Amino acid sequence: MRESIVSESYRTGFEYSVSGTGVEPTSGVVSPSAGTTSLNLSSRSTWKQTVPGAAFQFAETYSGPGLIEKVNIERETLIETVVDSTSTFSQ
Repeated sequence: MRESIVSESYRTGFEYSVSGTGVEPTSGVVSPSAGTTSLNLSSRSTWKQTVPGAAFQFAETYSGPGLIEKVNIERETLIETVVDSTSTFSQ
């Protein structure tokens, strides 16, 4: 028996994240403004180093709606049937 399993994961909204050390936003608003179909990324905050010239880390990520992951599994199972039969006749 052959079977095919397909699994799909979707993101239905938006994800925006910012993380870091040694940085701070230049305004009080960190998240971009959101519309019904998209994020306005030009409205997000800009960032500056808290101590110019010092070490810092900064990461900014944006993910929109859509397919995140698709997994295809193909498998084959061998099925074997054994039938034993015993007949007894007597007179």
